[in-house]
Order: sequence, then structure tokens, then C-alpha cells
Amino acid sequence: MRKHALRTILLMLPISISCIHVIDAPYPVKEDRKEALLFEQDGLCHLVVRTRISSPELPRSLAWVIPTPRVPVVVKEESAELFPQLYKLIPDRVQVTPTLYQFLPSCSTLPMPGQTIVVHQAQSTEHYTTQIVEIRSENASEALNGWLVKNGFSPVPEQNQRHYLIPGRAFVCVKIRKLPEGTTAQIPPVHLAWQGD
Repeated sequence: MRKHALRTILLMLPISISCIHVIDAPYPVKEDRKEALLFEQDGLCHLVVRTRISSPELPRSLAWVIPTPRVPVVVKEESAELFPQLYKLIPDRVQVTPTLYQFLPSCSTLPMPGQTIVVHQAQSTEHYTTQIVEIRSENASEALNGWLVKNGFSPVPEQNQRHYLIPGRAFVCVKIRKLPEGTTAQIPPVHLAWQGD
């Protein structure tokens, strides 16, 4: 991915690359569709993700946990118009299997003794509060789930963690505020970027 200043992959994901966590939901919440834009620019790997949810009655708030191969240096909210504009430019959408990470750069193992996780300072945008949980040990599963539960998230099943419990990788934990009233909602895109190889 180093040879080109910009590479873009637009994905419609049949299976989640992240976990939706429902907070205070009176009814089941269904994730109808998830879309992702993956590109490299100026040495950074970028991932922009959005999802559409539906329920007989939407919850007041929602949480999202997104694994990344390195600790993001950018976490921001994108315009809701980003994906509709892209679809006008790129009519053919790429269908993929759950192996999204075949497109991501490998993450070198960093020797970080001590804590199994490091929790970075929370950031807020118009619709989100985000917090990065950095993995520092292959034995971070218990500490990760302990932090998630303590902070209002559902735990991530261990079988879903195994590919991400590598020192230097991270989980971006997103709490979504201001969900509209009704039965469906298009969650505004989350834009993450991390240093490439």
C-alpha cells in the first residue's frame, strides 16, 4: 500500500466488523447494513464506517466497539452526506466476506510490559463520545471486557477478540447520542485513521 498516495476501497459489509451495543433499549435493535470506506493517504490508513439500524422503537443511546490494527491518531465524525456522494461516483460496490483485515496493514508486536490495556482520554463530537482502549498484551481479554462492562458496553465474546489481542492494536469505543425518534436511523459515519507500515 506504500506505492500509491491514495487507494480507496468502498465496502458493503454483510457481517459486522464491529460490535453494536444497545443501551436502555425497550425493543431489539437490528443492524440492517454496515458500509465502510478504506483508503491510504500520506502515510495514514483511514477507515470510515457507518451503519443503519432499525427497531420498533429506537433506543435513546447506542454504543459501538470498532477494532483497529493500530491506535488511531484520528477519530472524528464525518458528514452524513459522505456515502451518498461516494455512491454517485462509484456505482459498483465491492462485496466482501468477513476478512476485511486482509486489506489492512500488518501490526508489528510492540514490547510493552505492565498493563494489559491502556485507556486513552475520551473525545466528543456532535453525536459521539469516543474512547480508545489500546491493547498491550495478548492476555488483555479480561481487562478489556471488565472496562467495557464498567463503562456501559456489553462484553466482546472472546472468540471475537482473538484476532485483535495483539499489542499495539486497539478498540475504539463509541457512545452514540441524539438518536432520532422513529423506527430506523442512519448512524453518522465514524472516521478513524492510524499510521501505516
